[in-house]
Amino acid sequence: VRVRLPEGMTWEKLGQMKPEEIRSKGLLPEGFLPLPHVKQAAGGQVFPQMQIDTIQQEEKRDLNRFDVAFDLPDIFTPEFPPPIFLTTHPELGDVSRGDVLTIKNFYEYMNGIATPVQLEGLRLLLTPFPQEEFNQTEDRKVVDPSMGVACLDCHTNFHTNGAFHQTPDVRPQASRFRLDTTSLRGMFNQQIHGSNRSLRSIEDFT
Repeated sequence: VRVRLPEGMTWEKLGQMKPEEIRSKGLLPEGFLPLPHVKQAAGGQVFPQMQIDTIQQEEKRDLNRFDVAFDLPDIFTPEFPPPIFLTTHPELGDVSRGDVLTIKNFYEYMNGIATPVQLEGLRLLLTPFPQEEFNQTEDRKVVDPSMGVACLDCHTNFHTNGAFHQTPDVRPQASRFRLDTTSLRGMFNQQIHGSNRSLRSIEDFT
């Protein structure tokens, strides 16, 4: 665990203390505290540079906000681009061919592997839609009018690229916490969304 304890504190001592004591003495390691949004007052989606560069190159679509920048070093971001392994075709290995799946290449890569219904679903996941920071109005955070963002702009190749935003709830803006994009790999995702507004699954979230 890459977390430093306060001077004079050990994991053994910390493990013997009650939560109330840890909280009152401020001994919770800072590495476990939630990160703030880079622009807490406004929030919104923020993408890592590698995703911005890829989508700009492949689709000529700008995901680069002019008011904020991604704040984590590349070493702390997930593998990019992540491979895609299909449970229906394990013999094919990585079907992404080492590329980011986009609206421009998904049909070439997935036709004959995915069913027609799955292809249509994939098309929708890769189609950009206007969003608060990325749209055609003057109330946007990109230089030029934007087509918007796609679901898989955050969940690159159904995994994650480290993009983040804020929890979509009714608490005061200052108390809304930063949400990292979750991976869509595996059924465990059906449970981890349950902490937000009684969401129980990916289906509820969407």
